[in-house]
Amino acid sequence: MALSVNQPGSTVPVRDLAKLRAVSRQAVQEYLDLKDRFASSDPKQRPSGSEYDRLRERLKQLPHEYAAALPTYTLSRCPFCDTPLNGSFDPWGFDGFWWVPSMRGGVGKPIGCEHFRVLRGAVWLQDKPPIAGPYEAMLGPDVPYVIPRLMQMPTMTMVVHSIVMESGYVAMPLAYFSKDIPAPGSLIQGWIETTYSFLDANGRHAWSVRNDPWDFNLAPWISSGQLRWTVPNNPDAVLAPHTIAPLPFGNPNPVALPQTAENNSLGLSGLPDNDTVEPFE
Repeated sequence: MALSVNQPGSTVPVRDLAKLRAVSRQAVQEYLDLKDRFASSDPKQRPSGSEYDRLRERLKQLPHEYAAALPTYTLSRCPFCDTPLNGSFDPWGFDGFWWVPSMRGGVGKPIGCEHFRVLRGAVWLQDKPPIAGPYEAMLGPDVPYVIPRLMQMPTMTMVVHSIVMESGYVAMPLAYFSKDIPAPGSLIQGWIETTYSFLDANGRHAWSVRNDPWDFNLAPWISSGQLRWTVPNNPDAVLAPHTIAPLPFGNPNPVALPQTAENNSLGLSGLPDNDTVEPFE
């Protein structure tokens, strides 16, 4: 299998990436320092009075300052209308809040066309140690996969893209698109999300946690035309012509398990087992 991946790509000029990284990491570090102050066992270190209120507000602002400093990347491209899927992305490491489910409040959803359904993903570390902070980051597995239940929906197609991160890891966005609109509540939570929020058939807000099994055997989905990929080494996520050839990029020796990163250490967990959590049932 040929191993070819996209070079770093962003709508932000390359010369600005260093500045954006500095701003984003400054926000992360200030957030961690403030959390340490609030949790300090030394009363002299813990904020009090008006300073407590001021720093609590500052703590709320910092994830948004971090998110505002993220560059925008082309994460995929629609196989039906050729519209790019654009969204913020943290290309520097998993110490950024983009990768942490509980800290993504300031990170917006990807913006695409009417055919876009959900973005999943995978990350190949290329044998490099993970750069990760004290909060658990969710990476996905180290190789692309499909979710058969989604692929069985009418006209559903998944597109695999690849982005070489500044740290050398290879992020692989897995974007689902369909001409037909799926039934309310029938999709799944996104790449770095732990719950799936949606509007039910009555237009009311609802949520669930879906654990649909993954399929790493991509050949049948490629043959059916439901799995597409982008041309290797292009930041604009230009779609490659449909072919039944093997996927042209990815980890040749995958572990194929969900990966997490925390405190510069990598963790592995079990595969999804189809145990869906529905609240209030």
